[in-house]
This record gives sequence, structure tokens and C-alpha cells, in this order.
Amino acid sequence: MTFSQAQSRGRLLRFLVDNLGQEVTSGSAAGAGSFIAINANDELILSTAAAQSGDVFTPIDASNAYSTSSINIGSDATPTNALDVVGTVGITSGLYVADAGIIHTGDTDTTITFGANTQIYTCAASERLKMNSTGVGLMGATPIAGLAVTGDITATGDLTAVNLNVATDIIHVGDTDTKITFGANTQTYTCGASERFKMDSTGVGLMGATPIAGLAVTGDIDASGDLTAVDIDASGDLTAVDIDASGDLTAVNLNVATDIIHVGDTDTKITFGANTQTYTCAGGERFKMDSTGVGLMGATPIAGLAITGDLTVSADIDIATGQYLRVNGIAVASDSGNKVLLGSQAAVKTLGLQTAVGEALSITTTGRVGIGNTAPSSVLELDHDDCWINLTDADATDGDSTAAGIQMYQSNGTTRTGFLGFSSTSNSNFLIYNDTATGSIGLYTNAGAGLVVNSDQSLNVIGALSSSAEHGLIGTNSGRTIIQNTGGGYIEVKSGNATYGLIIRDYNSDNWGNISTNDGYLELGYRTATGPLYIADNDMVGIGDSTPTYPLDVNGNIRTTGYVYQEMLSWGVNLGYYTQYYVAGNALYQITSTRKVKGNIKTYDELGLPEVLKLRTVSYIHKTNPSTWPEDMPLPPTGGIGFIAEEAYDVHPKFTTMGPDYDYDENGQRKKEEYINEDGKTEKRYVLLSDELVPDATDDRSFIIALVNSVKELKAENDSLLARVEALENKG
Repeated sequence: MTFSQAQSRGRLLRFLVDNLGQEVTSGSAAGAGSFIAINANDELILSTAAAQSGDVFTPIDASNAYSTSSINIGSDATPTNALDVVGTVGITSGLYVADAGIIHTGDTDTTITFGANTQIYTCAASERLKMNSTGVGLMGATPIAGLAVTGDITATGDLTAVNLNVATDIIHVGDTDTKITFGANTQTYTCGASERFKMDSTGVGLMGATPIAGLAVTGDIDASGDLTAVDIDASGDLTAVDIDASGDLTAVNLNVATDIIHVGDTDTKITFGANTQTYTCAGGERFKMDSTGVGLMGATPIAGLAITGDLTVSADIDIATGQYLRVNGIAVASDSGNKVLLGSQAAVKTLGLQTAVGEALSITTTGRVGIGNTAPSSVLELDHDDCWINLTDADATDGDSTAAGIQMYQSNGTTRTGFLGFSSTSNSNFLIYNDTATGSIGLYTNAGAGLVVNSDQSLNVIGALSSSAEHGLIGTNSGRTIIQNTGGGYIEVKSGNATYGLIIRDYNSDNWGNISTNDGYLELGYRTATGPLYIADNDMVGIGDSTPTYPLDVNGNIRTTGYVYQEMLSWGVNLGYYTQYYVAGNALYQITSTRKVKGNIKTYDELGLPEVLKLRTVSYIHKTNPSTWPEDMPLPPTGGIGFIAEEAYDVHPKFTTMGPDYDYDENGQRKKEEYINEDGKTEKRYVLLSDELVPDATDDRSFIIALVNSVKELKAENDSLLARVEALENKG
């Protein structure tokens, strides 16, 4: 099959499609080695001859694939590319192009470039169309999942898209005054160069109106049918057959024939009549206005506000001067010009303030006030389970000048007579104050006055004075503090402690003295809970002895620098003279020993020569260290002669006096130890080795009696011997 160069290009291409690369199976050129060539007449032929140097296609292998350097189809000019085609190229299967793309002949700036999942269409060296795995982009825009355009979009027909992203405006073709402009959270629709519709983050506005949370309109709203919206805001007239709004409705004039009805709820509506508006909810009248006034909850309007039911107010209720707030027709609040009056002038009405727990404040028709009491019997009466009155000074600090309390006045409130609370001079002292010149302050019980503070600041205590605090009665003046009963009665001080009674403190230390009554005696001591001075209920006095049997019993030594006198009595009658004693050394001596002062006189011979012979006389020195001896006592001799008390006691108990079993130190001083008394304070006492009484000192009178009896015994024995000698001499 041959074609001359003058034959149609379409037939040639068809021939190439049908035969190029296909094995020739019939005709003179049948066989696997066939190829296309040009004969001497410049005809394109299939040939089995060996390839020639001028062949158009050269076979590569037995697969019947062919190659050539360049081809020009539709022109006899030398091709400048691998394939030059003058005319239309039709491809029914596919066209494979390398990354270099498809380039417009003679215009390298107009190309189609291919990449991995990418096609780029370029014109005048600028990207116009780009497709990739994401989507499409125009005019250099990065492709998106749709169409991205850098620049304006002008459409003379329909423009349909899932998402249309516009940088600024959508403009009507040929009419730049009709457009849609976009901004941050804003869309503005313009017609005839005037804003007609605007949306922003707030809401919608029409005819140049600033958007609101609903619909704002500059001008009239005229609807011939239904009008439905969340918010409607019109600065002009609003006219419609039916208006259906689920939000706000604003208009200069809203013309309604009869009702404004809630969408889908005919029981919620506003009904208009001649000089009447009625607001209904859930089929019940809630608000009504007429030529008279206003009524709520079905109440007939009055010249003011009439309410059927409760009134709950979260803001102000303004009542003009001279007008009243009425409850059930009775005036309960009014403004008289310079004050606001609450309450009823009705003779049978009590004013009450109520909380969740009931009526909290009641004011009767006679002006009595009850708090927690609905029928007070006095000017002010409080009744509550926890009935406290708190007077709070919000700015009070210790020592400031702000007062808080209750003041009492006479003379119609012009003269203060007293107050109860914190004065203006200090907030640290609570005062009960009488302002009158001669008045007093009294504390009374049912039995009468208990405590009275007189105008001269003296204090009268009627009855017992007791205190549970550590300090009960303290005088703060520099003179003396007097506790006095001027009515002839006595002053009683009673302690609730079994050990301590009246404690007297030192002026400048915590040392103390104790005066107490216990177990039948009065005791007086210093820094000790017991004694050492006791006055028994038998009028006997003991020093160191809580059970004295004599007018004065002393358990221990007595020291005096003068004489001791004993008043001489005869059957209770004072004889006018005394028995006189004197002290010599450590002994007390009676000046007289007359039988007039002695009775039941008997001869005592229990102590005599046998006992004297058993006594051991000793010499000794004292262990006492002069530095430890009390300053107000003379030092004992450094040495002496005498007896040992324990030895003398063993001879006969009459030779000694008994005393406590004290423990002594190496200096011959009694040892002391610390202990905690009942007040929790530390004190000192002598250390005892036992609770038994032990020989403590010798009794000089017993020694004298023993010596006297010994002399008598020796005299009698001597007289007996002399008599015997004389008898023997007489015999001779």
C-alpha cells in the first residue's frame, strides 16, 4: 500500500496506525522484516529489502518497533523537533510526555509541564493553571480541594462550587456598582453603589443599617405575606399580613389589626382593641393596658398598676411624691417628700416583714415592734432561739476613736443620760456609763440590789463577792484599796480550796503568804500550805504544832532577847503581876518557883544516882560552817562539853526532848529539798529521814533533878555510914 506525499495527511496517519510496527502478512512484502521506505518516485512503501540510509523508519528488532530522528507531518519543511505536525493530531489511546512538557511552537513561554501528579499550564511565562493531587489552582494560586484563583473571577453564566473563597469582591459583569464585598467576618451587598445588605459577626443590617443580633433595617418593612425572622429591626414602618418572628421585632410603626400571636402557640399573643392591649400567655391574661391604667395577672387596670398575686421586684420601684404603693387597696408605701413611709395607716393592719422562716419583723397598730414576735407587748421585743444583738463597728481597731453601743436619752432625745458599749475614746474598754451628775449604776436581781457603783466612784456590794478568774478585785490607785462594810455587818472571805485560803502576795515578787482555816484551826504560813502558826478551835495557839493543848505550844526552840512574862490568874481573875522568865544561853529560866503557881506537888525520885552514873559526859566541836549560818543568829561556840541526846535518851527518855528526824549535811545544817506545791509552784522544805520523833536535845532540868536526887542519895548513904561509925566508936 503506497501513498504519495500529495495524498491527505489523514489517510497517511490512518495508514500508520493500521500498519506501523505490524508484521506484513500478505502481498509482495509479506514477512517479519518489513519496514517503510520511499521509493524512486518518492512514494511511501512497505519493503522487505534491507534498510537503506535514507529510510524514514528503521526497524529495531523482530518486535516490529521502529525509530527515527525527526518527523514532519503536514509539511515538507525540515522538522525542527522529533515530531513536527502541521494540522490536527488525533489520539485515541494515550499521549505520553516527559517532564519537559508540551511547548508552543515558537513560544517557549507557553507550555504544559508535567511532574509527579502535577500539570502546570503556563502562558507568557506565567502560571495560569495548575493541577495536582489536591485540586486546581488558577493564576498562580496553590491548588486546593476545589478551585483556587488568584485575582478576579468573571462569569457570564452560572458559577457553581462547594466552597467559593473570595479575597475581596464578587462584581456584576459590566456593572461595578453591583457587587458583593468580603472582609473579616463581614459580607456587604451593594447595588447602585449603595449598601443594601450587610452581615457581620453581630447579625444582619438592611439599607445601610448597622447589623444587630437579628435584623436591622433602615426604612420601612412591607410584607404582603408572612414575615418570619429571629430579630426584626426597622427604623420605619413595618406592614405585613402576617408577621412571624422568633426573636426581636423593632419598627417605627407596627400596624396590627387584632393579634400578635406566638408562632405555633395561639395561647400566647397580644390582642389589640379600642384603647386596649391585652397580653395573654398559656391562655391566661398576664398584662392589660387601657385608658385607665395597667393591670397584671388578670387584675382590672387602675390609675397606676394593679396586680393579682405576688409582686417580686429585682430592681427599683419608683413612687412619685404623694403617690402610694397599695396592697389589696391599702396604701403600704409612699413618698412624703423628705422621707419614705412604709406601712399602713389602717387601724387594724399590722406591718410585717417576712423571710423564708416566717414573719421576722412586726409593727403593730400602736407602734410596738417585734422581731421574731408577731404580737409584741413592749416598744421593742425580740424573740428567737439564739437571741443576740450585734452592734458592729466595721472600722473598729483597738484604741481608735469610733464608738459602738446603745445610748439612752431623756427630754425628748435632747439630753443623753447614759450609754452601754464602747466609747469614742477607746475601743478596748466596754463601758456602762451614767451621764447624770448624781446617778449611780446598779446591778439587781429579784432579791434586790447586788452591786451599785455610786456617783463618787465608790462600790457597794450587797451580798457575796465571788470570782472564778485568777484576779477578782484589783485596786489601781496609788493609795489604798478599801473593802469595808459600813452597815455593821462582817466581811466574809471563803476559799473553795481545802489547802489554801487567803493568799497575800509580796509587793515585788511572787512570794506569798497563806491564811486559811482547815480541820478545826486557823493556820498562817509563808510560802507553805501548812502552818507553821496554828490557832485551834479551843483558842490554843501552836507554832509548828497544829494540835496545841496549851495557849501557846511551840514545836521547836524559842529565842528572845528580853524577858518572858506569864500573867498570873486566880480563878480567872488577873492578880496584877506576872511570872517572869529569862533566857540564859539556850535555856529559859523562870524567875520564881513559888508553890503558889504549882499544884499536885509530889516528890519525884525517878531520876537519881544510878542514871547519873550511866551518863557519859563528852567534849565536842560544832560542824557548823560560819558562812552558812543565818546572819540574825549568833554563832554557837566552836566547841563545848555536854551530852549526846541519843545516849541520854537511852539512859532515860526524861533526859531529852524529842524532835523531827531531820537529815543534816556535812556542815551540821539541815538539808532542804524542792517540791511542787498545790499551786504548781516550786518551794523548799527540810528533808526528813523518817516520820518518827527522835531525841533532839537534852533537858537541863532533868539533869538537875537527877543530880539533886543523887546528892540526896549520897547524903543518906553518908549519914548511914556516919551512924554506923558512931555506933562502933561508942561500943569501944
